[in-house]
Order: sequence, then C-alpha cells, then structure tokens
Amino acid sequence: VCLTVVLGQQGAWLQAMAQAVAYYVQAHGEFLEMGMDGCAAQVLQEGLDAYPASAELRKLAGLPEPIDTLEGDSLAQIEGGCARVTRSPSRLVELLPMEVSGEQFWPEVRSRSLHAMLLERGGLMRITSAFPNEVAEVALQTLQSEAGWNLSTSETVDYGTNEGIQHTYYSYLGSGVDDIKKRLHTLAPELFPGFQAARYEKSSLIAPHDDSQLFHIQISDENRSQRFPAGTVMYRKIACIYYLTKDWREEYGGSLMDLHDQDCPRHLVPTFNTIVCFLVPRVHEVQELAEGCPPRHSIFGWFSDEVPYLPLSKHGAEFSTMVARQTK
Repeated sequence: VCLTVVLGQQGAWLQAMAQAVAYYVQAHGEFLEMGMDGCAAQVLQEGLDAYPASAELRKLAGLPEPIDTLEGDSLAQIEGGCARVTRSPSRLVELLPMEVSGEQFWPEVRSRSLHAMLLERGGLMRITSAFPNEVAEVALQTLQSEAGWNLSTSETVDYGTNEGIQHTYYSYLGSGVDDIKKRLHTLAPELFPGFQAARYEKSSLIAPHDDSQLFHIQISDENRSQRFPAGTVMYRKIACIYYLTKDWREEYGGSLMDLHDQDCPRHLVPTFNTIVCFLVPRVHEVQELAEGCPPRHSIFGWFSDEVPYLPLSKHGAEFSTMVARQTK
C-alpha cells in the first residue's frame, strides 16, 4: 500500500506518528496496571488500526513484525512521498460504531467518561442531535446576528515554530453562546475546558495537524479553579467541534478530514446540531471553503489536563507548539 504523506513534509508527519504510537503504548500499559484488560485491548487495537506497521504495537499484540515498517532505521526507506506498510487483518476487539445519537450518548457519558467512550470507538465519535433542537436554533441565530467577530489567521494563532499550519477563520469570544459552552463543558467535567465560536467563510481552512499543544492557564480565564489554578501548565487531550450550520453540502468544502489512518481517511461533512470529538493527538484538517458557499458556524475547543505528553527526548517532537515552548 502506497501512502501519501499528507502533512507536506515527511519529518513532521513521522514525528506526529512516533508521538501517537507512544501514546497508545502508554495507555495500554496504564489500563493493564489498573486491571482494565478490555480497555487495554481496545486502545491497542486502535493503535494497530492507525499504525499497522508499528513494530512496538505489533509486539504488544503478539503479532509478527511487518516486512516493511515506518519505525527505526526503516524510516529512511521513505521515498517520493510514499511509504510501504503491511496491514494485519487480525482484530483484538470489535470497536463500537463511531456515530451515536444524543439520546444514547448523554446517559452513558454521565455514568462513565468521554475518554472511555472515545477509546471504544477508535478515538473519534460523532454525536447526532446533540442538544434539543430549539437550543441549537437559538445558538445559530445568535451567531448569525453577532457583530463581535475577529479575523484569526496563522499569524495570530500561536503555532510556535510550526510554519506548516494554516488556520483562517473568524472568532467570537463573547457571551452570546455561553449556554452552549456550559453544555459542552459537561461532556468532560473532570477536565479543563476551553471553547470559542467560529465562522468560516470562503478560502478558510486548517492545514493538517494533530492538535497537541501545551499552554498556561491565564489569570483572566474564567474556567480556572482550585484544581486548575492560574499558571498551571496544561495539555490538550480531547478536541470537540459543535456544528451549527444547516443544509451544508460536501461541495462547499469545510469538511473535517480525519487523517489518523493514512490509508483510509474519513470525510466528515458538517451537520447541524452535531458534535465531533476525538482524542489528541490525532492528525486531521479542515478543507478549504469554496467560492460562493455560505458561512459555516461552529463552536470548537479542547478539554485539557495537567498530565504531560510523553518526553520529547524519547519520542520526538510533536507536530505542535511543544518544541518552541519547552526550549524557551
């Protein structure tokens, strides 16, 4: 299988891959230590689905090493933007469907956790009819009538030394959609939330990246708390996008492209009153919006905690701001 390296530069993609594989290995070990063998098997299967040639993951699963691999010395075998891998047909556990209705989702997430539900679905899930329809209608009308939008581009969004990221959209940080933000916070109340409203117009896009980033909680952040006080260093762990645009068409662009499994990318067209959540890091992009398309409204953000990513010295630099910030 010839895989196109979607990140534009091979080195950045390989760094993101190494960090992601290390995440699966660490999560697998932690679940085993807690006696949660089922979850350990699920996270290992997720890793194998995304990185079937990983010698480290295959060893944990008791699978033979692949003939061709993207690890160690074999990284030098990448030529012409393609790499050869071997996919194993075996599965350790059967993952649950990616899509779930809001009616099914809310009782389950309140009794368990968003992180656990994501692991069972391969790290990504889509929640349809997420909130009562009248709530979504009010939120959309609010965003359509608001005047306090500010242009946000790759020059104003801090991506550290990563010049490969392009991100262009209009941001709204006002209080008009605070009700929706509070509802989104209940997805993972044990984590630190950070959300904003966004409006994408023609030519708006987000280039491929994996969302991993560290930041400090600011004294002005209204979400700071006794557990997460100002000054705490935080790490993004779960990304969420709440779509608030009606009758969106694929030809408009603006779709979320899930690039986590490089030989089987997923194309997620925005759907009104739908939430998409995924574990971070996960490589993805937002397609450029076409000329003449209507504005695309959403509320997006991340849930974070204070647990660091795996050491950069051991696993390589994440495709994020981590290198720039940790070396200052």
